[in-house]
Amino acid sequence: MTDQNQLGALLRRRRKLLGKTLADVSKASGVDISSISAYERGTISPTSERLLAILDVLGVDLLGELRK
Repeated sequence: MTDQNQLGALLRRRRKLLGKTLADVSKASGVDISSISAYERGTISPTSERLLAILDVLGVDLLGELRK
C-alpha cells in the first residue's frame, strides 16, 4: 500500500468513525467533495493546506499519526 493509499484510508476511516459524509467534511474544510473522495481513494494527493484543513475537521493529530 502506498503512502497516498494509507493517507486515504486514514481519512475515510476517521470520517466514517465520526459519522460524517463527504459533504460534511467538504463544507467544514472548504475542500470540494470530488477532491476529498479522490484523496480517500488514493488517486491524488492533497496539498498541505488542503490536508491540514481536512485533518482539522476530522480531529486528526498528524504528528501522532506519523509516530505510529
